[in-house]
Amino acid sequence: INLRLAALYEEDLKREQDAISRYQAILSRIPGHGPALAGLGKLYHRLQNWEGLVSVFDAEIAAAEDARQKAARMYKAAEVLEERLGRQEDAISRYNACLQLQPGYLPAQKALSRLYERQGRFAELVAMYEQDLLQTADRDQLITTLNKMAVIYEDRLSDLEHAIECMKRILDLASDHLPTIRNLARLYERARHYRELIETNELEASFAGDTKQVLSLYHRNAEILDEHLKDRTGSIAVYERVLALSPSYL
Repeated sequence: INLRLAALYEEDLKREQDAISRYQAILSRIPGHGPALAGLGKLYHRLQNWEGLVSVFDAEIAAAEDARQKAARMYKAAEVLEERLGRQEDAISRYNACLQLQPGYLPAQKALSRLYERQGRFAELVAMYEQDLLQTADRDQLITTLNKMAVIYEDRLSDLEHAIECMKRILDLASDHLPTIRNLARLYERARHYRELIETNELEASFAGDTKQVLSLYHRNAEILDEHLKDRTGSIAVYERVLALSPSYL
């Protein structure tokens, strides 16, 4: 009877507050009543009662048994908190709860990334990506996530050591991943880890199919040994390797 009354008030009499009262009467007896929650949510949205809408989502979360349904409603509540009420901290909490319910839930991840970037909370963004790594065994996904972390460490946190660690973790997964080998070499150069830079250039040379590229890497190693490590004997030995490969290398 209350549902029929609510429909009459809403659709025929346009008395939305009375319709809300009927839905609330149902929920006072049966808190998780699906049709009443759906009707109440629709009316709160129409009336732009965003606090009320969040309370409806909370009731739906409490009533749902399936984790995916809970996650979807949690995400909707977070969206309202962020976009309609401007309560970013509460939204972040809800997005995180969404990821607890359904790890890897992409809309929640994107929302958290956006909020953490906007607020400059890069350590928390990295922590979120660390959690992502625990949820997948897909190599390409792992590499993508570690690359994102490395960029944050380097560009946002000025933490070259952790950026280097991310690159090394990628190479543990894929030892011949050339873009990572080159990124690692660049980071070693920025961090002035010249011994490690030489080893990384050697690693890249071992995978390079182009002799010119190999020559260039060996030449760079010879320069590093001479200019940065003051190891002229080692530098001469590397130059001799270059000439063994290409006797006319000027």
